[in-house]
Amino acid sequence: MPQQNYEIRVRGRLGGTFRTAFPGLRTRAQGNDTVLSGTLVDRAALYGVLAMIETLGLELIELRQVTSPELVSRMVRAGELEVSGEAQTEVDTYFDQENFRFHGPGGFETDYAGLTAYFASLRAAFDNRKITRASSWPKATPWRARRGSRVPSRTSSPSHQPARFP
Repeated sequence: MPQQNYEIRVRGRLGGTFRTAFPGLRTRAQGNDTVLSGTLVDRAALYGVLAMIETLGLELIELRQVTSPELVSRMVRAGELEVSGEAQTEVDTYFDQENFRFHGPGGFETDYAGLTAYFASLRAAFDNRKITRASSWPKATPWRARRGSRVPSRTSSPSHQPARFP
């Protein structure tokens, strides 16, 4: 069995001591539960995680195998939400906020709160801006308009005006 991505949901929020029992897996709180997620190399590794959950007396709520396209889709969704500023609580569910580190270009590094603040500042910078279509094009004369050109005609004599019908 090749490496597989998994999400394992257990009841309750795990403290630091419990989280160390699952090296190599990311943990994030989701509601009152904890989601362990990551790549497991084979079935034996999966059974090892399940055995540790049982040993610690945790209640297993859900075990899901996550496909690569689903992971990509989630990351795209998280990015869209960060840029738009919508549903911050949904964005928070995509990341392990306590252990998150962003390594950006030029040595820029930050934690989850810093990255969220960065996106908020970008949104604020564009709050009073809007994109509008160019409405300042000069009006085309009928001859140029029939050709589909937006370049104004050089002539403006009344003889080139269209006839008006009642």
